[in-house]
Amino acid sequence: MKKITQYLTLAFLLVSTLIRAQKPEEITHRKVHVTATDSMIIASVELQKRSATLHPESSYFWYYNNSIKMNQGDYSGKLLDGDYQVVDMQENLLTKGKLKHGLKTGEWKHWEKAGRLKSRYNWKKGQKNGMYHLYTEGKIKEQGRYRNGQLNGTVKTYANGKLAGKASYKNGRLHGRSVRFVDDSTTVKSTYKNGVEIPEKEPESAKKEKDEKEVDENPEAVKKPWWKFRKKEGKEKPEEPENPEVKQKEKKEKIPNKKKEQKLKKAKEQKDD
Repeated sequence: MKKITQYLTLAFLLVSTLIRAQKPEEITHRKVHVTATDSMIIASVELQKRSATLHPESSYFWYYNNSIKMNQGDYSGKLLDGDYQVVDMQENLLTKGKLKHGLKTGEWKHWEKAGRLKSRYNWKKGQKNGMYHLYTEGKIKEQGRYRNGQLNGTVKTYANGKLAGKASYKNGRLHGRSVRFVDDSTTVKSTYKNGVEIPEKEPESAKKEKDEKEVDENPEAVKKPWWKFRKKEGKEKPEEPENPEVKQKEKKEKIPNKKKEQKLKKAKEQKDD
């Protein structure tokens, strides 16, 4: 009886395994090919509709009626999910990247028809995030960094493979020092704050030289500073306190001594006699 029970248990497990093996695997994605005038898009479509929170700042890629569409903040149809490629009619690769639930993610590369690299961008949830590089004829032209879809940090530009300039960005605006190299020995510097250029302060040596030049050209222009002629309103010069000694001296000079006056008078009378 015990052996019969064991056989029945093994038979049940075997039948259950066979039933599960015969059950078809659930299909969640479908590969699509969308042909344009001079190129073809190869993408993966998510078959199940998602009810996720939408990001109003991001662009969604979706598929409907054999065409791929893009909308900011919303979509209609089936979202693209997985590998994304664009090739020309000669099957040369033009674009390569990934999408997650309709949003660009990871590194995206773009090429010229000749096969030279044109750009590299990093994406996160449909917004540029991280380092980017731009190329001209396969040579680096510009590099910098994005954060949440806005330029942040130092952006470098190049000419013929050499550094041609540097600029600082904050939240998508020029902010801080900006330097442009005109040639090997000349630089043009600027300072920005929230996208507005701040005038450079004139060095003291240059200011002094300028003042001396103005004096040489027009000596009459040299005058006393304006503030020396300015009268302070509402303030009068306070009167100096009287000095008793000085006052007494002035009084003596104005009122002669009576005895001295009498002597002078008597001497005059004697002389007349």
